Order: sequence, then C-alpha cells, then structure tokens
Amino acid sequence: LVRVHMIGRRAQLPRSTALGTVVLERTLDLLVLLVLLAFVMISQPLPGWAAYAGKVVAALAFVALAAILTLGFLGEKIIGLMVHRLGFLPSQYTRRLDVSGRAFVSGISALLHVSHLAYFLMLTAIAWVLELLLVYVLAQAFHLDLGFISLLFVMMVIALGNMVPASTGYVGTFEGFGASALSLL
Repeated sequence: LVRVHMIGRRAQLPRSTALGTVVLERTLDLLVLLVLLAFVMISQPLPGWAAYAGKVVAALAFVALAAILTLGFLGEKIIGLMVHRLGFLPSQYTRRLDVSGRAFVSGISALLHVSHLAYFLMLTAIAWVLELLLVYVLAQAFHLDLGFISLLFVMMVIALGNMVPASTGYVGTFEGFGASALSLL
C-alpha cells in the first residue's frame, strides 16, 4: 500500500492507476518466476511438497493473469456494467467507483502494449540476472560450490519468500529463505 501511495504521489497518478500497475508488475514477475521454476523442475527433481507448491502457485498465477488480461482488454466494459448494476447506490459512490475502476484498468492496460511489455521484459531479465549474480557472489563468499540450477533454485526460493510482506529491508527474510533453500540442496 505504501508503494502504491508513493508511485501515485511521485508520478502524479491516481492511486487506483498505481495499484493497477503494481498488481500487473507483481503478476508478471510471478509468471517469470514460474518459467524459471519450470526450468529447475525439468533439470533437477524437487521434493514432492515443493513440486506441489509450485503447481499451486502456478495455478494461482495463471488465474491472476487471466483476470488481468480480462480487465486489460474488457475492463472499461466491466466497470461500466458494474456501475450500471450498482445504480441503486448514491451517485457519489457510483461516480467514485467509475473513476477509480477506470483508473485501475488504465494502470493494468498500460503494460499490455507490445513496446511497454518488451521494455518490461528486458528490465525484468536484467533484474533476474543481477539477482542470480548476487546469489552466486554470496555462494562464493561462503565457499559453496553450487551449480547453475542450484543457484537458480536458491534465488527463486528467496524471491518467492520476498513476495510476502516482511520487515523493513527484508531483514531476516532473505537469510531465512536462503537457508531453507540451501538446506534442501
């Protein structure tokens, strides 16, 4: 919520638009993470519970993606229909729902343009490579001889752990999920 507030304030956007961009960005990040997880699962067998958890997260991510795509392409119609159906409410509420809903849809649909999506994917790839380099450097610092797939696995567990709201600066979260991933290896 703080992130939504700050994005809206700095970019001078309605907070509903900022919320739409944050929801879309987190969902697309999760999908990239799932692609990497699929690569790891093909290359290295995981414990049964980890494979099951990956499948559950994948199902949730694809449901979220379907909802986002639906809102991105049909959001204006959906918001209009909702406002029409809620016409029995006072006009100030339906007007607010209409404005906020359309702003949220605007935030989601902004990244559905090919050029914006390509730019997002390029920045995402750079971020993941840097994250993988961080895990590699840390492994080297502790003289852990991990292969590429193992490094990728550790990075993904840490990334999934960091998706859960945690303490400021993720103090302890990074370490805890990193140690958990290493214990599996």
